[in-house]
Amino acid sequence: MQELRLVAVSEDGRYLVLATAGRGTRFTLPIDERLRTAVRGQFSRLGQHEIEVENPLRPKEIQARIRAGDTAEDIAEAAGIPVERVRWFEGPVLQERQYMAQQAQRVPVRRANDSTPGPPLGEVVEERIRSLNVDPEDAAWDSRKREDGTWRVQVEFQLAAERQSAEWSFDPQRRHVTPLDDQAARLSSIDPIPAGDTVTPLTPRRAPAQEQAPAREQQPTTVRGAQQEEEPAQEEAPPAAAPQPEQRPARRAAGGRGRRASVPSWDEIMFGARRRD
Repeated sequence: MQELRLVAVSEDGRYLVLATAGRGTRFTLPIDERLRTAVRGQFSRLGQHEIEVENPLRPKEIQARIRAGDTAEDIAEAAGIPVERVRWFEGPVLQERQYMAQQAQRVPVRRANDSTPGPPLGEVVEERIRSLNVDPEDAAWDSRKREDGTWRVQVEFQLAAERQSAEWSFDPQRRHVTPLDDQAARLSSIDPIPAGDTVTPLTPRRAPAQEQAPAREQQPTTVRGAQQEEEPAQEEAPPAAAPQPEQRPARRAAGGRGRRASVPSWDEIMFGARRRD
């Protein structure tokens, strides 16, 4: 590496004129912010100034894109710069995203039209994931900032060889979370799991009940029909026998009244025998 020495400054003051030892070749060096930073001894800022000059994206823009969910690889590819330069600003923003995801998990979950605070979102989701025979430790939480200032909080986990995800909207100012999809609504519900959400559908179990219902309705009908057939046989025999005992005493009573109507004569009273004509 050749050693250069400063020999002059350009007339417009924008360049330094450098030359090698002796009567060597001369070079010009632009007087820019990087050179000024090096002259001031602020070497820690040289890397940042290098990115600012060569990268069309400013550090603030890079951090904003990472905060919104873009990866360092995506940003580097879009900007046409090495990914290492993007990772220079990645660490603090990723920590911020994790912090907001943790804050969302601490927000109490409430039923609709209920002001009573419920359990934290993280505990509810953890219990729901455990009910799916999934280890909650395998679930990954993350967050991304939206343009309106709220955060999009996401949880991902593996279920039956498929990647599952659920997302909520988190408002840090109001301390409020809102499900953004059906999966999030199920995982954050504090109500009992509806029977329709079970793995086994209910329709096959209802079908036999519907088929047996007519049998139960016909059973009383069949019993009533048997009673109607037997009742006439029971009514025919008693009426024929019942009046006969009642009519015989009536006829004997009539015969007795005919004999009592015969009044004895005077001779029968006096002589004890009836006079024969």
